[in-house]
Amino acid sequence: MESPTIAPPDALADAPSKGNAPTKAQIKQSMFIKCLNGFQLENKIESLEQLDDGIVFSEILRDLDPEISLPTLTKPAVKWVDKTANLEAVFKALDKYLYGMPDLEWLARSYDPRKIARNFEDVNGLCEVATVIIYASVKGPHVGRLVPAMRANMSETESALLMQILEAKDKENRAMASSNKAAAAPKKSLDTTDSTRDLELQMEEDRARMLMLQKQNADLNTRLDHAQLACEDLKDRNAALLGELDDARKSQSGNADARIKYLENHIRELDELIATQEMTISEDKEALARCRNEIAQLSKTAEKAQSLEDEVKVLTNENAELSKKANVAARYKDKLERLKHSEKDIETLNYVISGLEDKVKILEKEQLRAEAQEKIIGNYREWQQRHETDLNDMREQKNMLADQLAHRTQELQRLLDQRALDESLINELREQIAGTGDVPSSPSPEPGAQRDESQHEVAALKLEIQKIKAENNLLRNNMGIASATDQLRAELEASRRNEARLTDKLHEVRKDYALAQDQLQGLLNNTTDEGSQLFRDLQRTMFQSRQDRDKAQEQALKLEAEVKDRDRELLALKTDYKVATQSSVDALEELKKTDQLISNSLRDELDSLRTAFDSLKLDTQEQQKQLIEALVSREKLRKELEDAGNGAQQPAAEGLAGLDRDASNELMQKQAEKLEKLKEKCQSLLTQLQKNEQERYELQRRLKAAEGGEAYASLKATTDQIIKNLQRENAMISTAWYDLTSRLQSNHVVLQRRQDMPKSWLNKQRQMVNEDRSFKVCRLQTGIAARCHLDGDTAVPVFVFLERRPLNYNNQDASFFSYEESDHKLN
Repeated sequence: MESPTIAPPDALADAPSKGNAPTKAQIKQSMFIKCLNGFQLENKIESLEQLDDGIVFSEILRDLDPEISLPTLTKPAVKWVDKTANLEAVFKALDKYLYGMPDLEWLARSYDPRKIARNFEDVNGLCEVATVIIYASVKGPHVGRLVPAMRANMSETESALLMQILEAKDKENRAMASSNKAAAAPKKSLDTTDSTRDLELQMEEDRARMLMLQKQNADLNTRLDHAQLACEDLKDRNAALLGELDDARKSQSGNADARIKYLENHIRELDELIATQEMTISEDKEALARCRNEIAQLSKTAEKAQSLEDEVKVLTNENAELSKKANVAARYKDKLERLKHSEKDIETLNYVISGLEDKVKILEKEQLRAEAQEKIIGNYREWQQRHETDLNDMREQKNMLADQLAHRTQELQRLLDQRALDESLINELREQIAGTGDVPSSPSPEPGAQRDESQHEVAALKLEIQKIKAENNLLRNNMGIASATDQLRAELEASRRNEARLTDKLHEVRKDYALAQDQLQGLLNNTTDEGSQLFRDLQRTMFQSRQDRDKAQEQALKLEAEVKDRDRELLALKTDYKVATQSSVDALEELKKTDQLISNSLRDELDSLRTAFDSLKLDTQEQQKQLIEALVSREKLRKELEDAGNGAQQPAAEGLAGLDRDASNELMQKQAEKLEKLKEKCQSLLTQLQKNEQERYELQRRLKAAEGGEAYASLKATTDQIIKNLQRENAMISTAWYDLTSRLQSNHVVLQRRQDMPKSWLNKQRQMVNEDRSFKVCRLQTGIAARCHLDGDTAVPVFVFLERRPLNYNNQDASFFSYEESDHKLN
């Protein structure tokens, strides 16, 4: 759309006027002047010719955007070169302002700034620029402030003309937008057609196009930079030529006109070159804007393509997973179809397994009952042993009392005989006294003394006789113990019979269990389906877990034994330490207590070993019985097979043609398999028997060692040695105390330390430990050292109990002490 043309002022002046009415051109010119005066200007304009220097336009741009960067303009611009340069600079700033607003970007392409700058005398060009500025102010952010200021002094005619101009600009905008849409229509159709193509190919094309546009953009930027550099260079050359022109005018007055014409021609050439460069710059800017728009569109397309690519990847992964799941489902379906054929076998095996599980449950119940019976039998055995021990003690006590009774009876008989003899003697003496009337002259004092002694003995014998009678009565009253013992023996016999019956029943159950296991194993070996394989794996896992459990139990027992040994060692060490820090009496008491605790611990361990030995002995006997029975049954089976083979030779030879060879071979194979299983069973029983015998031998050896008291003897010997060492060290401490006090009491002895440096490693260590103390160390045998502190003129001996650490140095055994315990002063 062409911009409205306004007649120049000369034309307006020369145009004929009808009366005093203003023409349309004058109204339009007046309208532009009032609109431009609505901006904040330093000096209001009165005609459009005042716009040819560009200063008014720069003030208007400053009012539209205070932050806009304007170049330095030539003031005042009298020459046409200065005016052209000012207008070009202002138009560049205006284009920059318009390109910064997306809605007004098309205004920068609606006028030709280079043509208007070169022909600044043309008022129509200036009116075009004024129209662009007015439209930008109306559509810009300052519309509320500028529109009232511009329409303040306008008439209705001028306002209507302004509205017509703005509507014409809107139509021009719509026309340019429609042309852009028409140009973009092939692209949209291309996009719609491309959308039907493969997404990956479209993304590749978009990427290639975007890369090409980026390269073109980079080339245009490079060309723009070169053009700007060339423009700046030309401007510099123009300024230099103008300077030369002025110099030439001053120096050459005669040849000035020709020189001026030459320079003006040269300047025009340079202006044309500048115009060409600026045109190239504007074209590059337009191309750059188009490239930027295309880059923005392609970026959106690339983002959409990237999102679509991600969706394609996600869908591809989901498709792969679904394919895998479908394949797995197909395999499982085939597998299920194959497994349907083995359902009957599985049902049969489940029936067999359920029967075996019932048998196993019965076996477990019988095992629990057998264990309970074994516990009861063990309790009965202990009770019987205890009562037998009590009975033996009573028998020994009875025999001892019988011996004492016989001895006392003999003594009583002797005393009775003596008494009878004494009575006869007394009677004889009485008869003599009665017959003669006097006593013999030489009586000896012995009969009286003997009589007193005999009286005492008689009293003592009476007491003894009463005691013996009471004991006899007690023994007579305790005759019921024999009947209780007989009852206990009867109960013991009944329990033994019950034990034998339960043992036989347990053997039968074990035999049935072994046969059931063999049958189940045979069935599982003959089947090849997955259920049997799974059952075999479970059985193998259970066997492995049982072995691991047995190993863990053995390891736990070993660790418990080690812990008990370490506890006893720790108790002994604590006792040694306490013995070293206490007096001799307390130390002996502590040693007695420790010995008692250690002996009790060893006794408990011995009892547990005896119990384990008894249980192992019973298990060994049962296994021996089972082994013997298995060997006997094997021998019987072998004889039966031999007899059956010898007896069946003749019928087999006669009916060989009628028998099935495969059936006979299968029967022989089954018999051979049974024999092999029996052999393996016997071999395992023999191995288990040997293992039990070895364990029994080891337990017997440990039992003998414990009964022999080797550990207790060694512990007692160690304790005695410690006691002796303590007694000897106490004596040495006393000697050292006496020696120190005697030396300290002497005025001629001076305690001092040697100033020479130690040479041996041990002395260096002692110096490092004792560098802040003034004492000497007297090392004893078990970790007791004496130190003497120097307190002024007196020395106080101090005895410290130290921890001994054995070290090896210079191939000799020595002891090194760490001085960490508290000191104990001895008074």
